[in-house]
Amino acid sequence: MVFAYNEFNKSVDEKEITINVLLINLLKKLDQNYENNKEIYEKLKRNLLIVLKKKNSIMSSNDYCRYLYQWIYHTKKRININEYPLSMFYVTSRQNIVSSGGENICLYYSYDTTFEEPLKIIKLENFQENINIIESIVKN
Repeated sequence: MVFAYNEFNKSVDEKEITINVLLINLLKKLDQNYENNKEIYEKLKRNLLIVLKKKNSIMSSNDYCRYLYQWIYHTKKRININEYPLSMFYVTSRQNIVSSGGENICLYYSYDTTFEEPLKIIKLENFQENINIIESIVKN
């Protein structure tokens, strides 16, 4: 998880920025703080490209999707970005990537709208992922 989160959170360099003008104009209408949140949208687009286009051998696509959802949750909380523009951007960007040959995985998923206590669910998911490691430590 740490690997994916670090990869998702890296700064976006100039060559990686692929958001088109129409999408930017839509975002400016949906997100009053677009200029402050611009970097998050750029990271999200880059991260979607990583997950949907790249053949990941370090972990499964399901794991990458889960970590992407967790990254979105933590990022939203950290910078207080609104769910609606972020979800619209995600859905549109994902659709564009899939239509240009990306894998049809990672539909938009929000811990906030699905669970009453999303952070506890994230902790449980991460605990479950590491249960074999925990079990081996306890046995030794």
